[in-house]
Amino acid sequence: MHGNHSRKDRDALHLTYDQGADAVYVYFSRNEIDHTDEITDQINVDYDAQGEPVGVEFLDVSDGIELNDVPRRDDVAKLLDQGHFRVYA
Repeated sequence: MHGNHSRKDRDALHLTYDQGADAVYVYFSRNEIDHTDEITDQINVDYDAQGEPVGVEFLDVSDGIELNDVPRRDDVAKLLDQGHFRVYA
């Protein structure tokens, strides 16, 4: 999945919630994951081979979600709010 990726790929922006793991994954694109950066113990960001963010994983979300240093923060905040997750600025 290379080529026509755009940061404006809004149809790819969605989230999944795993209640058992208390985790949320926000998808930015459908690109293949090349590497993952751990932002904090509760936040991991996946990137494609071009260094563009593919998605972000939030752990322990029932405690609330911190968005510092998260790519596309405004989009993520809006999506999490729509899902009724507690977000900390």
